[in-house]
Amino acid sequence: LAERGLSADVETFVDGKSLLFAMSEPFDLYLLDVVMPELNGIELGKELRKTDTSGIIVYLTTSPDFAIESYDAQAFHYLLKPVKRERLYEVLDRAMLELPLENVPCDYTAATMAVDYYQLGETDKANDIMVALADNAVEYLKWGATLNREYRNAMQQTLGQQLALLSYALQHFDKFKQDELFEKYYPDYLLYTKK
Repeated sequence: LAERGLSADVETFVDGKSLLFAMSEPFDLYLLDVVMPELNGIELGKELRKTDTSGIIVYLTTSPDFAIESYDAQAFHYLLKPVKRERLYEVLDRAMLELPLENVPCDYTAATMAVDYYQLGETDKANDIMVALADNAVEYLKWGATLNREYRNAMQQTLGQQLALLSYALQHFDKFKQDELFEKYYPDYLLYTKK
């Protein structure tokens, strides 16, 4: 998520019963193993569906034996371990399209910290953070431009957040006289504001 300029509250549980016991409200996304003690992931998914019909369930497991059963829990996807990072990201990107947009916040914490570094005169640290944010935003916007119209429309808020992050970085490159960085990212900004 951080690589895409997004943030999330992440909670981990040692087993399915711990998740069910601790859950006061539904989660947007569940990454579940299938082979677990006491309550396997498929049974956990079925239990979750009794109170949460919209949470996205992605199974990550070493066993292909439960793939068909995962449909009983209305699984979004079933991945076999070891999962390649790119494959996991592909599935999570698709899952993000299914989330209500108001549940996908954009994290400005790092950008705020960079501005603080600029104000303290620690330009190198500030630039490192802003460049990482700008690079992520540009990468996300490039990815968004490859989506078909339906997906791009569904991602409109998130793409807008990335464009806002890029704009924020540009404003501060300009304000703190980082002309070389401003010139580097401004053409990307123009490209995506014209779309």
